[in-house]
Amino acid sequence: MINSAHNIFSQLTVPFKKHPVLIMMMLLTLIFFTKLIVQLLLFIGFIFVIGYTLYKAFIYLFKISYLLMRFTLGTVAVILAVSGLVWLIGQL
Repeated sequence: MINSAHNIFSQLTVPFKKHPVLIMMMLLTLIFFTKLIVQLLLFIGFIFVIGYTLYKAFIYLFKISYLLMRFTLGTVAVILAVSGLVWLIGQL
């Protein structure tokens, strides 16, 4: 009984039974390309994160510089208006 079962299983065809090195090479190739794809995806994601961070930083700096520019121009306008008013009063 044991011998007959052994004969049945020994007659089954196992793919790459005689080529274990080929299986190992295929697995290593699969692992290598999977690792490569994951690294590329992580690299692209990292570039997007850096770009988004720089974009937000520039927007923040632009808002601050825009506010500073408005305050500066407003201050200059007020100084000119006051000095013009003083000049007009001096002309009277």
